[in-house]
Amino acid sequence: MKTYFLDTNVILRFFLKDHPTQSAQARTYFEQAQSGEIKLVLIPEIVLEVEYVFRKVYKREKQEIIQDLTAIISSKFIDVKNREQLLTTLKLFQIKTIDLVGAFLSIYAQDDKAQVLSFDQDFKKLVKKKN
Repeated sequence: MKTYFLDTNVILRFFLKDHPTQSAQARTYFEQAQSGEIKLVLIPEIVLEVEYVFRKVYKREKQEIIQDLTAIISSKFIDVKNREQLLTTLKLFQIKTIDLVGAFLSIYAQDDKAQVLSFDQDFKKLVKKKN
């Protein structure tokens, strides 16, 4: 079975359905993966890029972006690297006023029992206050 790493543009075409040929091909790739004909791999960096393009280029709403990213990350027929961290990142992104990269960095640091070193004030929103 051939293995393919997904690029941002395949995911965008799949969700946006804005290019007849490429959108149809993207759908075919996902169907082939679902039926076990090919293996698809998704790395976190691509997820972050998809969110950025959805938000900045296509001006999509945060909730719609979260819904689409959750759907693809949760897909059992895609080998998603760091799946659980990405899903936790999306949950944090949904409830906090922080960008996805910041949420991702925060979750990674937390999993390593570390803190984020940043001048960005958003990270202060994520620090648990001690009583």
